[in-house]
Amino acid sequence: MYLGDRFFEMSGRGGVINLYPIGDTQIGAYHCAEGALRKFVKHIADDPDGFWVGGGDLIDAIKPSDFRNDINTLPDWMFTGDASTIKQRMNDICQQQVQRVVEILAPIAPKCLGLVSGNHEDLVRKKYNHDYHNDIVAGLRSCCETKAQQKNIVDMTDASVLRFRCSRKKSSSKSTITVFVCHGAGGGRTPGAEPNHLDKLIKNKDFDLILRGHSHSYCQMPPSIVLSVNKQGKLKDELTFSMKRSANWGCWLRTWAAGPATYDSRACYDAKPIIGLKCRLQPFREIDGNNVPWITFEEIPV
Repeated sequence: MYLGDRFFEMSGRGGVINLYPIGDTQIGAYHCAEGALRKFVKHIADDPDGFWVGGGDLIDAIKPSDFRNDINTLPDWMFTGDASTIKQRMNDICQQQVQRVVEILAPIAPKCLGLVSGNHEDLVRKKYNHDYHNDIVAGLRSCCETKAQQKNIVDMTDASVLRFRCSRKKSSSKSTITVFVCHGAGGGRTPGAEPNHLDKLIKNKDFDLILRGHSHSYCQMPPSIVLSVNKQGKLKDELTFSMKRSANWGCWLRTWAAGPATYDSRACYDAKPIIGLKCRLQPFREIDGNNVPWITFEEIPV
């Protein structure tokens, strides 16, 4: 697990941080919705308050010896160019996928706050002794112009807790929003599976925002309200509260795509929506005289 601070200076009480998770893109799979992903990247690049975290499984990472391997489900871009170029690409399919995902995410590399790894990259690391996740981290760092930008692009292992330490210009006000990000585990074959996964995470973790992926099941949970009383000073007349939010960012794969049969379609997986998730964080929202960090979700059409 990775623990880290990220610092933000707000122009005023209404300042926001827009956090976008990007995970389960599986670049290198034939049915990856690359066009939609590139639109989402442009949206983040154009958002002055936008930042993002990597959620793992950014590449398909399926080697020829893997039982899931099928040359028919490699993307067409793998076979462009002359014969020698194609042969060179086929010598290391995963490295081609790393280069492709870095090229796609390069416009928003300076806005990256870190990346967790996924089971696809981790399986290759353990079986073939090559850390492609670290290659992606290094590739995105090389796209940044300043050391401050590079500093945030770290390997956050399989899970991370980030403290968003927020301050306001011309004010002594401080606010902290805690964010838990993990790739996740467990299936999502039924409508209730993902809400159950998120419910288990939020029950025993005291974080303001919890994000996960893996199951490819896009899901937003309703706010979880935690009631309390002030522990110091005169007892207030009313209970205070905090709000926790959780979501699964879904995936960037077309489950049923025109073309060759895929691992997903052979397994008859449910069709998954291609949606960009935006988490809008307001560190200095005042409610009933109390500063309550406020988090809302928005779906970005791509």
